[in-house]
Amino acid sequence: FRDFLDKLDEAIEQQRAALSVSRQAVQQGRVAWQSTQRDVRAYDTLAERHNRAEADRLKRIDQRVTDEIASRQHNTKR
Repeated sequence: FRDFLDKLDEAIEQQRAALSVSRQAVQQGRVAWQSTQRDVRAYDTLAERHNRAEADRLKRIDQRVTDEIASRQHNTKR
């Protein structure tokens, strides 16, 4: 009977050790995930900034073309 209890105690200790290892792995995974999320947010910010700059550039080109067309129309009516 004592052997049985000793084996149970040993099994409990093994499970506690496994649980501790698992908790550490979860914590490390959480830290890695949070770091990756920060990187993703940084890249998203850069992409948004790039998209805004590109949209602004295209608006300026469009405005320039519109102004040029209006100027030509005005000059041809003279």
